[in-house]
Amino acid sequence: MEAVSILTLQYIPRIGKKTINKILSVSNSFDPSNAKEIIRIIKETKESYEKIAVPELDVVCKAFEKANRIYDLSIENDIKILPIDDSKYPKILKLVKDAPLLLHTKGNLKALNEDCVAIIGSREPTSFGISKAEYLGSFFAKEGFTVVSGLAKGIDTAAHKGALKEDGLTIAVLAHGLDTVYPRSNANLFSTIIKKNGLILSEYPIGTKPYKNCFVERDRIQSGLSLGTFLVESKRKGGSIALSAGKSQK
Repeated sequence: MEAVSILTLQYIPRIGKKTINKILSVSNSFDPSNAKEIIRIIKETKESYEKIAVPELDVVCKAFEKANRIYDLSIENDIKILPIDDSKYPKILKLVKDAPLLLHTKGNLKALNEDCVAIIGSREPTSFGISKAEYLGSFFAKEGFTVVSGLAKGIDTAAHKGALKEDGLTIAVLAHGLDTVYPRSNANLFSTIIKKNGLILSEYPIGTKPYKNCFVERDRIQSGLSLGTFLVESKRKGGSIALSAGKSQK
């Protein structure tokens, strides 16, 4: 299964995103069945691209075992993993520079290829900002758009709730594994999104903690899924300003 193969590469030290893309470009169908085959493909890639380190067999074996454990845990938790060449992978997201090679998803996969609008903003908004975010979530849901946000406190929460109030579709893009909810106060919202035919997704595998850099990286997915991004409120130097300005966009 290709998801396990890409996960394996992600767990091998000194093999980053650029190297993985090179490996995938050399192999028409990257679906090796064991660690030795992975090493063979890496060696083939090295013939076309210099400066690629070929890992030891025991290192690849450990990565392969870990990838299989993560895959099995994902299945147990109703998490589907989409490789970038899967037919269900959102076409618009593929246009993003450094698009995620894997999407870990929970819920309605059909929401991924609907027309989406991102609504973002401060975690500490004014009451005016909350009301406007909820209004926008409701408005776009009624117009048939899928509302994308990040399940954070404040504007994100209001946008999701606005869409759900109209029985619309909403996607929450998380900066950690789908086995946890952050913030915990949004655990009910997390469940409601799935129950109401929405989707939770992340580029990070199950077990990944919410590190600061992960929140920065997930911004490109929110904007990349969407036809437009609406900033409701933000601090002058907030991350939402950079996202709405297009610094994380296609």
